Amino acid sequence: MKLTISIKIILFSLCLFFEIKAYSLAYGTYKIGSYNLENFWDYDPKNTTENWEKFTKTLSKDEQKKLKRSPQYRDYSGFKSNWHNPEILKQKISRVVEAIKAMGIPDILALQEIESASNESVVFQTPFSEGVTFEDKLKDLGYQYFLLGAQEENNPVSVTTAIISKIKMKSLEPIILESSQYSTSARDLQVAEITLPEERILLINNHWKSKQGKGNEKVRIEIAKQLKKRIEIEKQNDKLTHIVILGDLNSTFYEKPLLEMKALGSKKKMLGQSNEFLYNLWFDLEVEDRWEHSYDGTRGTLSHIVLSDSLFNQYGFHYINHSFQVLGQKNLEAKKFLDADGKPFRWQIKKQNGYSQHLGIGYSDHLPIIASFSYKAKPSNVTQKKQTIDNPIDIINPRPPKKPLLNKITPCLWKDAFDLLEFKNIKVKTLLKKCVKLEVLKDQKPIVLKTRGPYQSNYIEILSQEQKVLDLGLIMHNSYDWRPNIYDSRISEFDILSLPGQYSNRNWHPRSNKCFNRRVLQKTGGKLRKILGRIGYQSGQIFIHIQSRESKYLILEDLPPNKLKSCPWNS
Repeated sequence: MKLTISIKIILFSLCLFFEIKAYSLAYGTYKIGSYNLENFWDYDPKNTTENWEKFTKTLSKDEQKKLKRSPQYRDYSGFKSNWHNPEILKQKISRVVEAIKAMGIPDILALQEIESASNESVVFQTPFSEGVTFEDKLKDLGYQYFLLGAQEENNPVSVTTAIISKIKMKSLEPIILESSQYSTSARDLQVAEITLPEERILLINNHWKSKQGKGNEKVRIEIAKQLKKRIEIEKQNDKLTHIVILGDLNSTFYEKPLLEMKALGSKKKMLGQSNEFLYNLWFDLEVEDRWEHSYDGTRGTLSHIVLSDSLFNQYGFHYINHSFQVLGQKNLEAKKFLDADGKPFRWQIKKQNGYSQHLGIGYSDHLPIIASFSYKAKPSNVTQKKQTIDNPIDIINPRPPKKPLLNKITPCLWKDAFDLLEFKNIKVKTLLKKCVKLEVLKDQKPIVLKTRGPYQSNYIEILSQEQKVLDLGLIMHNSYDWRPNIYDSRISEFDILSLPGQYSNRNWHPRSNKCFNRRVLQKTGGKLRKILGRIGYQSGQIFIHIQSRESKYLILEDLPPNKLKSCPWNS
């Protein structure tokens, strides 16, 4: 009898030990992060299209007419891309693992843009090498739990979300979106739960509808309402629930969807009694650092980590004040995760004749974000209370920045640049993100501008001493920015802030790099006499990124009349 009891005690102790280990209940510091991978499709080239065909067969003819498009992306097609090439898959896995390591290997990591394949994605089983999968590579980093975001069967989507964790967690019922029928981008929200002895953590992983398209703002507002409603229900059911909202919300910190769910910048409210407000961690950073994404030359915040007020408690599981950070904005990480234009170095795809060639280069069009949390024991004779924070921020009506957060670049200097006329056997990839120069003497013929690609972008050919050809495209820094070129010494910040209302993304300013790039550095005609710029990728091809049209950076000759008249400086 005593032996039986002893064995039971030993077994119970062992179970308790492994339970504690599985839940990572040790008091200490933990990191939670979010990262949009910019499309990680699995190795099966057919599962998305086959599941789509199965789904369409269950619909009536009238219902089929409502279908907008197949969820299969052409860039990841088994027939019109090389995505499923084992070497490309290996490179994608390597890049993701590299980014996770640079993040400090968060204990919990929310991922976005994972192939859904109607809930049959095998992304974590994607081979890395013989006998080694993506999941194996993540397990080497300490991850043990892998949850894919489930999506409604009657609303197949292209991509979904996932959460990987070192801490034991389980999936809960997702937040099902009812705002858009048969849409390939209105994704249900993934919900996971971590249970601690006296608390529970609710993780809500998001990828809201894109900013592109009419009516999408209304859809995002509706998503925010449904998310807020779920939070209220969860907190009513268990008052000791912490809420961590992560992911790509496709909204900036001051826009209506975030305000609808009351994700503000008020730590003062977080330090009060339990309330309905949430805290957006972007407010922990200075305004100029609030970015992880770039669009049309302007930096912004599409990905977020948003917390409930309970995560500002002094004991138990709680947020470490001012620990929020963005990987890749500065220092050595910036050299790796930013491109020549100072925006996230996205995954490179070269498109030609309807075929998408993945190069296995780049990371994502988003930067990863991370926050740190502490798990601290509460003394038995002490009542739970909020943290003590001096002069807590109290922004309840967030506003857009007073000036746009434009991409920043480091100007090239002629004296430091590599001379392309000395080009021999050097591989162009060794020049990536480095400054290069070229000047053809007046008694020599300038280099003829050639064209390539669907937009007839200009490029030059340079012959080495071994008669090998180096092709380099010509492109302006921030070639999508319609504003006056802030990189030009003749343009001031005032010129940007005082723009007449007539100029926009559709009506480019004549002094903008977008205008000069589209109307001068495209189509036939012209020769190059001098150039100074930085080597970088754009849409899968290598270009010299030029700071401005000033003569110290660029001299063109023999331009045809249509180019000469385009984008006049003194118009």
